[in-house]
Amino acid sequence: MQCFIRATLRVLHAASDLNGDIERTVVWFRNEPLVPFGHETAERLVAKGRVDDVIRYVMSLDAGVAG
Repeated sequence: MQCFIRATLRVLHAASDLNGDIERTVVWFRNEPLVPFGHETAERLVAKGRVDDVIRYVMSLDAGVAG
């Protein structure tokens, strides 16, 4: 459980740095289907251990590569 929480915080931190709104980031994390990942949410991907993939995706959004 601690690993999931730690991973969740890593993703939330990276994503909130991008948009600056933690409440919006939590809604995105739990509900937004991510097309490049078969429409799974970031939360589901983190639960599957794909933390680094989600963080890379967030960083690519920041760079303007994906979206």
